[in-house]
Amino acid sequence: MDHLGEGGYPRYFVVEIGANRIYLLAGLVTGPLFGALGAWVGKRFRRNVWLIVGSLIAGEIAVVALVQGHELLPAPLYFEWSVDDWAAYVAEFALGASIVLATLCLRHGPAALRSVRMRRS
Repeated sequence: MDHLGEGGYPRYFVVEIGANRIYLLAGLVTGPLFGALGAWVGKRFRRNVWLIVGSLIAGEIAVVALVQGHELLPAPLYFEWSVDDWAAYVAEFALGASIVLATLCLRHGPAALRSVRMRRS
């Protein structure tokens, strides 16, 4: 916290909120929006909820790769997405793929997993 100067944690908190205001504002908008979307999907596509969730989690790495290094918002926000370490995204992909595979196995039994293995051979 030395780089923030005097003021301690309250000042540090204010500086961090200011520096990350785009994330805060995006969360305030997308949180309720995607919550409502998730409720609608859960009500309308109850049988496929876990497939949709797993696919969205696994697919995030592709979206991040597409926007990597591009300016997503103009001035004064200058929001640019850049990733230094892909480990979290790879782990997230593995989690999403596991959810999809587990859902398919529970729905169709072990035969679903065998057919996936056979296609890769």
